[in-house]
Parts: sequence; C-alpha cells; structure tokens
Amino acid sequence: MGNAATYKNNLTLLNQKLEQLKRNTNQQLSKHSTTQIAVFSNTFEYFINSNHRNKQSVCLAQ
Repeated sequence: MGNAATYKNNLTLLNQKLEQLKRNTNQQLSKHSTTQIAVFSNTFEYFINSNHRNKQSVCLAQ
C-alpha cells in the first residue's frame, strides 16, 4: 500500500469517527432540546448552530 492509499484510508477512518461523534453528540443533546439556555458570549453560537439547537438568549457584557 503506497502513501496515497494509506492517507486515503486514514481519511476514511477519520471521517467515520467524526460522523459517529456527531451522531453521539446529537443523541446526547436531544435529551435537552427544550432546555432554555443563556450564555454571556456570542462564541457559543457556533456550537448552537452546528448542532441545530435554538439559541434562547445571549447576554453580552461590555
């Protein structure tokens, strides 16, 4: 097996692990789908959006 085949195989394995992690994360988060949250920074918004959750409120301190 050449380097290209090894890298391609590693990429396939990594993608499978990432998909499994995504499924596990969504399963865990689904238990809290109606839980309201408040955060004090908009940096959490990426997590909320990428996991298809509804942002309830954001409190920005200056």
